[in-house]
Amino acid sequence: MEPIHRPRVYRVLSLSLLGAAALAAAALSAPAVRASDPPAAASGASSASAPPAPLPVIRGADIPTEISKEPKNAEWKDGKKVRAHRGELKNCEMVLLREWLRMTCKFWTGATLVTGDPEGVKMFTSGTSLWSDDNPMTVLIITPIRRGSAQIYNLLDVDSLGYEGNALGEGGAMSILWREGQDDPVIAMGVRPE
Repeated sequence: MEPIHRPRVYRVLSLSLLGAAALAAAALSAPAVRASDPPAAASGASSASAPPAPLPVIRGADIPTEISKEPKNAEWKDGKKVRAHRGELKNCEMVLLREWLRMTCKFWTGATLVTGDPEGVKMFTSGTSLWSDDNPMTVLIITPIRRGSAQIYNLLDVDSLGYEGNALGEGGAMSILWREGQDDPVIAMGVRPE
């Protein structure tokens, strides 16, 4: 009997689900960074070469309990730049405005909502180049962050298949988890291991 070969899409889907489960497990098991925690003390005297202070993480107190309409493009300039509680994705920036999170990632090819409520979620891809700053491929995700909800997103990247060419594949993931009774949401990000 000849071995059964699964098409590549099943392998990518299996890796996506395993990666999403690992991200969710990490978000549930590790202690969250609190925005109220003081930043780590700088060692030695301050200098012009000191790295900038890290962006704040999202706290539950930052998010109103009332549901609001999705912000218009012009409103995002009043948003607050934030970072994930755990991990990061290269070339990505997050902005919080009311309960709305906008994540913009350069040099990624697309995004998918793997699990979670799709209400209010919008995802766009623009640009033409993956390898230069001249009109770079950019993924935009806009999502509400609501108490008692969880979402997992995959960001797509180009997989080199050698002589078989190139294909879209999972490159990174972001999970947003805000359990009922928890003060703060937890955002975790990570990239697929090589």
